[in-house]
Amino acid sequence: MLKTGLCSVTFRKLSPEEIIHIVETSGLEAIEWGTDVHLTLQKSTAYIQSIKEKCRKAGIETPSLGTYYRLNESPLAYFKSCIKIADQIGAHQLRIWGGNKSPKDITHSDWKKYVQETQMLCDVAGENNKSVHVELHEKTLTESETAAIQLINEVNKPNLYCYWQPLWIRSQSANISALKQLSDHISNVHVFQWDEHQRYPLEQGCSTWLTYFQKLEPSNTPTYAYLEFVKRDNVNQFYKDAEILKKLALHYR
Repeated sequence: MLKTGLCSVTFRKLSPEEIIHIVETSGLEAIEWGTDVHLTLQKSTAYIQSIKEKCRKAGIETPSLGTYYRLNESPLAYFKSCIKIADQIGAHQLRIWGGNKSPKDITHSDWKKYVQETQMLCDVAGENNKSVHVELHEKTLTESETAAIQLINEVNKPNLYCYWQPLWIRSQSANISALKQLSDHISNVHVFQWDEHQRYPLEQGCSTWLTYFQKLEPSNTPTYAYLEFVKRDNVNQFYKDAEILKKLALHYR
């Protein structure tokens, strides 16, 4: 089953309360909260729990937290603080970034360190009933499907997954190939329509995204498809994109 949601980082200038309102009125089902602006380490437990309650009253799920933890950069203490935030908001998935280097720029020794660090994160997350989700992104360890699969296999932890998103640096056929190879490991998907130069209405990529969703294995369909960024950061465009996403998700109900 494929559910729909919004990454809060799409609207960094909006308050959590405003984001809850637009998600509720759009008919999307979930919010992936980010720790960079909306649910930072500086927010009090009482405030975060109040946001959780407002989401509950609005019928909005809060399954995942975008931690902005980067492998080989962020301290373990930060990751543990993110676990506390996840507990407070009710999230069980922790999204992280695979450092800031492409696989081709990483030495064999450094690769081992990445593997060991990811194993440690999975262990810490597992002790707190959480899972770890590496984002596929250019200029990170998981820029390619080959590197992502290698990392997952070598880490060898049952609570390690990856988010999938199309990379603008690759062709549609290359993105489809990556999606098919990674399908068994994909937890969620970030949905957007853009290229190197600009963002577009999601409607312009409707057929492309339908193709992407069709390539997911039925038994491993991601739980959530999150809208991430819209043209000109415009709320009205968000509502239009949300309608398109809901129609696409209907195929997988």
